[in-house]
Amino acid sequence: MKVWLYYRLSRDEDAELNSLNNQRNILVEYANANNHEIVGESFDDNVSGMHFNREGISKIYEQVENKAIDAIIVKDLSRLGRHRTQTAMFIDYLREHDVRVLSVTENIDTSNEDDDLMIGFKGIFNDMYARDISKKIRAGYKQKQKNGIVITVPLGLLMCDKEVIEV
Repeated sequence: MKVWLYYRLSRDEDAELNSLNNQRNILVEYANANNHEIVGESFDDNVSGMHFNREGISKIYEQVENKAIDAIIVKDLSRLGRHRTQTAMFIDYLREHDVRVLSVTENIDTSNEDDDLMIGFKGIFNDMYARDISKKIRAGYKQKQKNGIVITVPLGLLMCDKEVIEV
C-alpha cells in the first residue's frame, strides 16, 4: 500500500514526547513493520489543529487528487486535526477518494466501519482539549495583564498614539 506520512506539532505540547522527529520515527517504523511503501510526507510545525488551512494538509490534498496514495499514517487522530467537524469532513473527503487514515497509537483505520464510533469519540475529545487549552491560555493572559505584566506585540513594534515605533 502506498502511504503518506503526516505529522504536526503545536505550541502547547511537550517537546520531547511529541517532537516532529519522534512522530516521524513512529510513522516510519509503523510503515516499515506493515510493509507499506512510503511515497512522501508532510508536516506542520507550531500550527494549531483547529483549522485545515495548513501547508502539510494542502500537500495531502494534492496527493489525493493525483490518486498517488492509498493511506495517510498519523501518530494519532489529533495530529490530523482537533476541530471535530473539519476533521470529520476531511476524513469523509478521504473516504470518497478511497484513502484511509491509519492512526498508529490508537490502532484506528478509517476504512474499518467498526472504528467509526471511536473516531467520533476521539474527535469530540480532541476538540474539547483544544478549546480547554485555549480558555486556559486566555485566562493566563488576562491574569498577567491584571498583575501589570504587559504582553507585547512580537516583532518589536509598539503602537503609541496611532504611530508605530520600532523598538
